[in-house]
Amino acid sequence: MAMLGKFDVREDPEQKAKCDETMELLLAAGYFRVRIKGLSDFDKVVGGLAWSIQACNFAVDIDVLYQENAILGQKIALTERIVLVLSRMKCSHAIEPHQIQGGDFIHIFPVVQWLVKRVFERRAEIGDFNRAYALNQYDKQFGELIDETKLTSFKENVEDIRIRHRPKRRYRCLDSKKKRLNNIDERRKRIHSTLVEFGQMHQLLDTSAGNEKPQQEVDALIKNMVDEKSKIATQIVNSLVNQQQDTLRGIIEDFEEKVNKKKKIIKEEGR
Repeated sequence: MAMLGKFDVREDPEQKAKCDETMELLLAAGYFRVRIKGLSDFDKVVGGLAWSIQACNFAVDIDVLYQENAILGQKIALTERIVLVLSRMKCSHAIEPHQIQGGDFIHIFPVVQWLVKRVFERRAEIGDFNRAYALNQYDKQFGELIDETKLTSFKENVEDIRIRHRPKRRYRCLDSKKKRLNNIDERRKRIHSTLVEFGQMHQLLDTSAGNEKPQQEVDALIKNMVDEKSKIATQIVNSLVNQQQDTLRGIIEDFEEKVNKKKKIIKEEGR
């Protein structure tokens, strides 16, 4: 009777640790099929590599589609195509098909790590593009996005400009004179000065029959203001006339000087 020998199959602890790290890396990237307990490590790795290459959206004319119900020969052929695609993607880590088939996770892990990094970079690019495209479409549909803080600042600026450039009175009544407005004469003068401010000359009529003195004062005030304006206009005209006289005087002197020179030349030629 033959004795049955017992064999102790030992796993390399380093390979086991790298296998676990590879599965965690694929899971973090989004390949959730590594959680299926019925799949072998070979199926998980080949499927994860094929999925990562497709997620990178790398333009290649090689079919790397992983099929779960494929036979062993098809899976081995898929590993060869994966290695070829990795070389075209300029992967910084070299790997051979037999290393994938034999479960050499010490060499598989750097390749998976490089692929997962490319997957995250590609996702960031696509995410930025999709966000920019969505904002562009929203702006076309609903107009530009205006923040509430910006809208508040716009209102404050408009109000500030309105206050800064509001109309300013030139003939404003002094505060010391406002106390005397109880007198009817002062009120009439205030009304008249306000009308003069807006360029209107109105003669205020006194409704009371026997009160001629306030009207005379108002007329005198109007006359004084008109005289002041006429004086200013006269001064301007006089200054312009004086300037013209100086110019004419200079022209006449130049002309006389030229005539005298001409006479001297004629006398010298006659001699």
